[in-house]
This record gives sequence, structure tokens and C-alpha cells, in this order.
Amino acid sequence: MNRSPVTMGLLTAVLCGPSCTSAETRQGDAPPAPASVVESAPAAEPAPAAEPVPVPEPVAGPEPAPVEAPPSPPEAASALPSPRVELPAVDDRTRPAVVFAALVERGQWAVDIVDFAGVDVGRLETRLGAVEGGGGEEGGGGEEDEGYEGYEGGGGEGDSYGAPVVLKAKDPALPVGFAVGDPWTLVSTTGSEHVLAKGFEAVVMGGSGDLHLYVRLGKAPRKAKGPRVALRGHLDPSIALVVPKAMKPAELGGAALERVVAAIGSAIDRELAEETAEFRELVRSVRIGEADIRVFPGRFPGGRTHVIFVQTTPSDEDEFGVLSGMLFARADGGIEAFALASVLGTGTVALLGLLDVDGDGFDEVFYEDAYHEGWYLEMLQWKGDEPASRVVTGDGL
Repeated sequence: MNRSPVTMGLLTAVLCGPSCTSAETRQGDAPPAPASVVESAPAAEPAPAAEPVPVPEPVAGPEPAPVEAPPSPPEAASALPSPRVELPAVDDRTRPAVVFAALVERGQWAVDIVDFAGVDVGRLETRLGAVEGGGGEEGGGGEEDEGYEGYEGGGGEGDSYGAPVVLKAKDPALPVGFAVGDPWTLVSTTGSEHVLAKGFEAVVMGGSGDLHLYVRLGKAPRKAKGPRVALRGHLDPSIALVVPKAMKPAELGGAALERVVAAIGSAIDRELAEETAEFRELVRSVRIGEADIRVFPGRFPGGRTHVIFVQTTPSDEDEFGVLSGMLFARADGGIEAFALASVLGTGTVALLGLLDVDGDGFDEVFYEDAYHEGWYLEMLQWKGDEPASRVVTGDGL
């Protein structure tokens, strides 16, 4: 660092001759000084100021070692524009859901709504009940109404689907808040697409008995694959899901593989507490290797730094050799299990992408939970530092 030379100040003497008047004289009240008062001798000339003491230049030392720049923050959803959509709490059933998903069905985009919190679907359920088991009303039955075939890998051959009912633009059975012409934004890893609602259908699934409301959005691109995150309104087209580059568990340091195995093992014990010891041992006997673990950096509350997905590959002889789940790594080295596949032994949990939905700087996690008789897309969201999962769409037995 350069330093400025030290500057010495000069001491200046103020001289006052006999013609000077005191403060009292200037007031005009005090008489002039008597003649007997001897005037002061003139003050001596001030001594010349000393020359400033030169400051030696600092001795040049060795160049400091360059400070290594901290690693760049992980690429995560909060690094991109956020939809800034206020998320109702998962346990708040009075407010409607705001995050949905669109699938490709018969070459068309369709938002598949299964979460009806805060939505009055009484008339819709009555309408569907009136046609259950029959040919349905307008749109029921026929080639175009073979039922929902679901996202690739979802559903199952043994499911018995009900007959969808087409809902006209002003159909009284259509829930309040949905209309033809409504703007929607479909979000994927490549960005966002603006579409408009073109029609509606509804069905009660014969297998699960769950109600599904479909918002028809028109033709999908020929090679388009679902699912897409679907949001109401036309939002910033640069909004996108993010799938960060996967890391190896060893990059977490500190015997991360062993810590992941221990955490998922404890979660299995809790999940299977009421199962037989033999079945618990069968599931826990599945070996997890580094190749079965994918670690993704993200921006999460509570000291969490990475989300971890585990999925083993069974051998041909092992029918129930799939062990899959989602965990979090923390900055303090801890590993926290959050979710296991719905069906242990055969089900899988996989990352769809990260997106900071509500603009709070933390990433929501969209993940798929699939098994031989069903498929669900779920969103992990945050309530303070605590994670909670909401089913966005899907169906199964």
C-alpha cells in the first residue's frame, strides 16, 4: 500500500503593535491605557520552519500469495428469473394450488390437475357420477375418449379408466377460475412456452377413483416430451427448470458414501417398522455403490447444500433389487433422508429439475416417483427451513 509523506505544520506568531486595540476598547466603554504603562517590545521574528522530515519509502517485500477465488456458486434455479408465485403451504387446504404439470396426451398438451384444495368441484363430481359406467355425455365414449394414458412410464395395463367428459366453455360443472382462453406458461429445462386454454375434460379414474381435470392447450411439438411445470399466466419466457451437473458423492468429502447409506438405511427402518424383519432385511440387503448416487448442488435453507438421489440397478435374478430415495447433504456434513420411493424394492425417485417458484432465493425440487402401477410428479417446497412435498400430478393404484 502507498503511503503519503508526513507534512510538518508551520507555527505562525501573530504580532500586534501599539495601534492594536483590545476587545474592551472596541466596546467603547474602557478608558485608554495610562501613559505609565510600558509598551511591550516587538515580538521576535518567528524561527524558520523546519524542513519536513522525509518518510522513508516502505521496503518492498515479497509479493503476497494470490488468494484463491472461492468456487462459483452452484448453478441453481434461483440464479435464473423466478416466477415469483406465492406458494400456499402444503397443509393449507383452503387455498388453491398454483403449480401444475402438463403432459403430452394424444399429441396435445394437457394440464392434468389432481390437487383441488380450495376449489369447489361438487358440480363436477356430480356430473361425472351421472355418467360413470356409461357412455358419458358429449365427448364421453368414442375414439377420442379412451381415457388418460398418462406420461411415459406411468399408469399400467391393468388400470380401468373412466370415461372423460368434455366440458364446454361455460359449463356450470367447470370449476370457478378456469376458462377457455386462460394464459398458461409451460416450463422445461430449455425455457418457457406460452399457451392458451382451448378446452376442458374431466374423469374419475376407474383404478384409483381420483378426479382429474384436464386443461387442453393445443398441439404439442412432434418431439415434445412431458412433463412440463405449468403455471397460470404468461410469465417471463426465460424461466426454466435447472438440472445442475451431477457430482460424485466423494466430492462431498468425509466418507459421504457411508453416510448416505446409513441415512437411507435409517429411513427404511422407519418406513418398514411394521413390516416383518425378513422383509426389512431383504430391502436393506440391497448394496448401494457410488454409481447409484447422484449429487446435485442447489440453494436450500437450513444449511442444506446438495440434494441427493439414490437409485440402484437390480440384477436379472433380483426382482426387488431397486432401492431409491431423495436426501439432502448439509454444510456440517450431515445427511438427511427426505423421501423414499412409494414402492420399496421396485419404485424409483428421480430429479426433474429445480426452480425457485416463489422468488425467496431457495429452490423447490421437482421429482418423479414411479412404480409399476403408477407415476407421480411431486414438488418439494419449503416452510421456513422445513421441507414438505405436494403432489403436482399423477395417478396410481
